[in-house]
Amino acid sequence: MESRSVAVQDKQDLAKWMQAGQVAADALQFGRTLCVPGARVLDVAASVEQKIRDAGLGFAFPCTLSLNAVAAHVTSPAGDATVLKEGDLVKVDCGAELDGALSDNALTIEVGFPKNDGPRARLIAASEACVKEAISILGPNVDLGTVGSAIEMTAKDFGFKTLQNLTGHSLERFNLHAGLTVPNCSMKVGRRPRVGDVLACEPFVTDGAAGRVENSGPGNIYHFQKGRPLRLPSQRMLAAAIEKRYPKLPFAGRWLSDLLEPSKLGFNLQQLQKEGVLKHYPALSEASGGMVAQTEATLVITETGCAVTTVPTR
Repeated sequence: MESRSVAVQDKQDLAKWMQAGQVAADALQFGRTLCVPGARVLDVAASVEQKIRDAGLGFAFPCTLSLNAVAAHVTSPAGDATVLKEGDLVKVDCGAELDGALSDNALTIEVGFPKNDGPRARLIAASEACVKEAISILGPNVDLGTVGSAIEMTAKDFGFKTLQNLTGHSLERFNLHAGLTVPNCSMKVGRRPRVGDVLACEPFVTDGAAGRVENSGPGNIYHFQKGRPLRLPSQRMLAAAIEKRYPKLPFAGRWLSDLLEPSKLGFNLQQLQKEGVLKHYPALSEASGGMVAQTEATLVITETGCAVTTVPTR
């Protein structure tokens, strides 16, 4: 019998995970309304984050907006002037944090088509169908490889592929990517979920030929790793501020714009990465340039199946 602990130990724990999920779901739906032609990507991300902050919760990670062939891991740097255009396929991904309980949810919008009835409607529908299929299967001791197979087959029924090297994951207290993997294709997975585990299920569906992602540039998302001696005063100052503000969860470089001007901030973040103080998450794009749609939900494994935490409160 596996000796590891689970994220949800009791009803008090469950209430926190549920609240983190509901706040993130409300913020995500709010973000949907902001994704219109001409909107600045930076403004959308900041507004979604403010929605979470206004609810009294912290961030599981920065709000990301990944466009078109970019599947994940992109948040705006300070001063980003990128605007949304009609037809852009936008993956909005956000999560909330409450006393270490986390949530992670995402949706896809085709800009200019608020009812998702544009040319990419079927791609979006496929990703939504994939996550619904997974939720119907997930439960205690379920073979996660069979969940991946069901996701892959559902995407194929729509005429698309899943991204083979992007997966869902388990969440634990202050740990966004814990030990369990929820695949989006058929694969062997050794560990199985137990009652009280929290999983983020996130099918990525593409019309691209490759069906996989590769690093495609800076994502502007970082994670503190460890403190160490540093030579330059600006680097020492920045590292100390990061360790104090964001010691456990990923953060956006733009969240530090009060400390240094953008050019100096970017340089110092790169240096801290080289020194091993920070981990950087690069943008991930479909390797052949195909469009990508994503739908994601956070759920708790129960005795009879699973309960979705990321359900909007209205």
